[in-house]
Formats: sequence, structure tokens, C-alpha cells
Amino acid sequence: MGLNEPLLSIIVPVYNVEEFIEECIHSLLHQTYQNTEIILVDDGSTDNSGKICDTIASDNKSVTVYHKLNGGLSSARNYGIERANGAYLGFVDSDDFVDTQMYEILMHELLSSGADAAVCDYYNYYNSEQYSVRQMPEKETTVFEGESAKLRVYHEFSACNKVYKRELFAQVRYPEGKLYEDARTMYKIADKVEKLVIVPKPLYYYRQRQTSIMGTFSTDNFLDRVSVWDEIYDFEKDKFPESELTRIKNRKNALIIELLKSIYQHRNEKIDKGLVCALLAQLSEPVEATKKEKVFLSFFQVYSKFGGRNSK
Repeated sequence: MGLNEPLLSIIVPVYNVEEFIEECIHSLLHQTYQNTEIILVDDGSTDNSGKICDTIASDNKSVTVYHKLNGGLSSARNYGIERANGAYLGFVDSDDFVDTQMYEILMHELLSSGADAAVCDYYNYYNSEQYSVRQMPEKETTVFEGESAKLRVYHEFSACNKVYKRELFAQVRYPEGKLYEDARTMYKIADKVEKLVIVPKPLYYYRQRQTSIMGTFSTDNFLDRVSVWDEIYDFEKDKFPESELTRIKNRKNALIIELLKSIYQHRNEKIDKGLVCALLAQLSEPVEATKKEKVFLSFFQVYSKFGGRNSK
């Protein structure tokens, strides 16, 4: 792309990532797409992240740093959106990094197709020797229009493997004070997308940091994650056919099964039996499950009535 490249604003919320932030920013500074502004929103970091951002910005005119009180990921993204100058937006999490050609490829496909958004595949990245491609179903660059474009966006919850026309966010912001903000925002963006281009190349590196799921999620957090699907269902129920609504119920059920598996895997830790009961109550009939999963669910149904240890 040439000198007439439209401005792309890349918004990076930053919070206590001193170990990773330089790699993230340098991957953006070395983009082959030249006309970018990099907006770093230091969301009240208590480590050296903010200072690292300031140092890099002092040597790079394309980088702007904002420091604000901690408000969470959604607050930082919204802060960046409101200060962005570009006609196009991208988001990168500050512990991730991107291929040097990511934005050139996505912007080329978006502009040449006239799409509202462009999406690439990504790596689940653990370290330089351990990573895997998520793998989209498409084998080549594909353009979707109308209802098919909206439905395809519903499968792409991540905010970060995309480029968007800024106008998609004219009346949309990330929900503050909520978990799983990507999923809670993407269905609203999907409703506004009329044309989408899918680029099945892994260009974004989504860093996987090892944590204990039982240590990370409280009962409310687990249920908050499940409630995303209820939110999407309520939004879609008058817009799409029954087959799509059934798909939403199935994905909600699949999530609940995965959460129950996580609880089982951490059964030596203190488990809230009330959480197990609450998750089972959220299952929508009929439950599509393998034989192994059905046995697993039967175990938890018995567990919820007679066994287990409460965390409270």
C-alpha cells in the first residue's frame, strides 16, 4: 500500500505487563502498514509498564501514551476509542504481539473488498517453542455479506484479530464492570456489519499465561461467563432462525460442560458445591453431549445432591 494509506488507530490497554509490553509495542512499530497511530492506555499500572511506554513514545512520534486511574480493560479500550483519530480501529492486548504484516494484509483486504471489518486467524502462544494455530474453517480469503456476515462475526469473539471501520463503534462501547467484554461487545458489532472479509492466516499471537482456573474464577465469574450466551440469545431471538438460536444454546451447554470439567480437574482444591448446582441449572435441554460427557454430567448431578465440599 502507498502514501494514501488511511490512518489506522491501534489501541493497546496496558496494565502491569512490564515483562511483555516492549515486545508488543515493537511488533506494532515494525508494521509494514505505515500509517498508524499507536495509542497506549496505561490503566493505572503499579509496575514499570507506564514508564516503559513513555520511554518508547519519546523516540516514536506514532506512539501516544495516556495514563489513567485503573478502570479495567473495557474502560481502557473505551478511553482509547474516544481519543483515536483514525478512520479504522484495531485492538491489541498488551501481553500479545502481532506479525509485522498483519495490518497491511487486513487493511488491503478490507479496502479492496469494501468490507466493514477484516478478521485474521491467530496463534495460541505459550512460548517460542510451544504455540498452535486456532485454524479457521475457511481455506482462502472469503467475503461474507448480509446475514451471513453477521453470523460469521458471532463466531469471532476476540476483539484483537481484527480491523474495523471506526463507524462500527459510533454507538458501541465495551461494557465496564463486566467480564468477557469481547463476547459482550462483538454481537453488537456483528449487528452493524454488512460485509466481512475473513483472512485465514495466523497473524496475531495470543499469549496463553498459565493460571489456576479455580484461583482465577469465583462463582460469580463462572456464572458471568455463562450469562454472556443468555445476553446473545436475547439479542438474537427476533433476528435469526431457530437453527441459529439452537446453536447458541448448544454453545452455552458446551461452555458449561467445559467449566464443570475444569472444576473436576481441580477437585483437590476447595470447590463450591453451590457453583456446580448453579451451572447444572443453566443447562438447556436437550443437551448435546458425547457418551463420556453424559457420564460426566451424571456424576455431577449425583455430586450436586449428595457429595462435595462447599467453599463457603
